[in-house]
Amino acid sequence: YLKPELTQIMDHFRGGRPRLDHAAASHLLAKRSSELEFPASADSFSEFIVSLIVRDFSDALHGSPMVASASSLGAVERCVASSDGQKLKLDSDGEKKADSKKLKTIISDESYEKVIDAIKQLFGLNGSKVNRVKQGKNPVQIATVTSAQYAEMTTIDLLNNYPRKWNGRYQLRSGTIVRERDEGGSENYYVCVQPLCDGVRLDTSEGAVSSFPFLALDIVNEDKRFNLVLKNGDEFVYLATKHKLSQIVSFSFSADPETRDIRTAMSADVGGAYFADNDGKKLYWAGELKELYAMEIQNALATQGGRVGGNKFEWFRLKSGG
Repeated sequence: YLKPELTQIMDHFRGGRPRLDHAAASHLLAKRSSELEFPASADSFSEFIVSLIVRDFSDALHGSPMVASASSLGAVERCVASSDGQKLKLDSDGEKKADSKKLKTIISDESYEKVIDAIKQLFGLNGSKVNRVKQGKNPVQIATVTSAQYAEMTTIDLLNNYPRKWNGRYQLRSGTIVRERDEGGSENYYVCVQPLCDGVRLDTSEGAVSSFPFLALDIVNEDKRFNLVLKNGDEFVYLATKHKLSQIVSFSFSADPETRDIRTAMSADVGGAYFADNDGKKLYWAGELKELYAMEIQNALATQGGRVGGNKFEWFRLKSGG
């Protein structure tokens, strides 16, 4: 169900009325008035309205008592604690069974000294090992959580899990991840770093070519440092990059004459939907980063190591060295 603050958002756009308000409709008219905007105006308008609703929902949920109660320390405590205790682990100190009292302290006590003391007692830690825990280098984790569960949670955080297709075809945009199979049969992954505004309203005249920059990604084992996680069937693919300008490659495309952007082919082959570059290569659509993560990659490239902080999933932050 929706709390009042959430229904107000929907009321602004619908609320018993059979139409959007005039300000929203005027935005569409402005798009359709422009020769450059006209081909993709309906898709662009829909994306804009969806983003408005989603962001307002996000703002409302942040202050919603309903969500606060579901994500409180008490809720975590109820989820984790049991009468039989729960096994916790440190990477280098094995697994220990924690009673409900220690679990409650570690999860929800307001005193950090009590939390760290409970961890020291549980694992019998000495000074140097305690410092590693305090520095976030050897965090406490639930022993029963598998790598696959961590990876699944990370994909939810990283990727647009409901990627939109326009006219049944994906658009090439900032944050699009593609997969290429080279002549030797190896798979190469790239993420598009074209600024959003440079990926639309493209020249569609005869012979016109649009070049898009991509950052090359290395496939690594899950025990190594990585920056991105994808799911390929039932398997997870771990990808790493150092955000170096030397890792940028370029592919050229011909824009779709109707939408004036780059779209996947009308019919996908056995490998899935793909973008066909002008050299005949097939770049298979593999996923789409959420906007914040796409911007973070662009910022890191632009500043050669500068970072944009975010409240990331802790296991993923530690794995990626963030």
